[in-house]
Amino acid sequence: MRKIDIYINTKEDLTEKYNTGIVSTALIQYILQRTIYVKRNEDIQLVLHVSNNTKGCISLIQKGIEETYRDNLRQHHIINIKQFLLLIIGFCMLFISTVIRHNEILEEIILIGGWVPIWEAIELELLTDTKDRRTRRLLKRLLKSEITEVEDITL
Repeated sequence: MRKIDIYINTKEDLTEKYNTGIVSTALIQYILQRTIYVKRNEDIQLVLHVSNNTKGCISLIQKGIEETYRDNLRQHHIINIKQFLLLIIGFCMLFISTVIRHNEILEEIILIGGWVPIWEAIELELLTDTKDRRTRRLLKRLLKSEITEVEDITL
């Protein structure tokens, strides 16, 4: 089991600056960064070292992880729609380039212009989608992980 220690001194460490009902994005990013290299078969335990004024923050952190997961899924759907539209535009331009026969220069320009959105869609799939898929997998593991709260009087 991989134990990740998180020290939360003040409410400002735990919540966003302008909305105290939302867990800090920096905290979620820190947790994700610490769990990137945890093996798939290894369990994760988050140990929150809290002070008196930050007790009871487990549910807030779980809610923040869930919201980050939902945001990532929404972003995934938006990227999928963008990929689909780019492919349609690219294939339409490739089709138009095969129809145009009287102007060779225009045909080549449209042909090259048709490949650009297709390559953009492929790039989105290879780079962005792969990274986001890994993040979603980590967030799912974090949602299933054990979170304990330890009162730390030194904070």
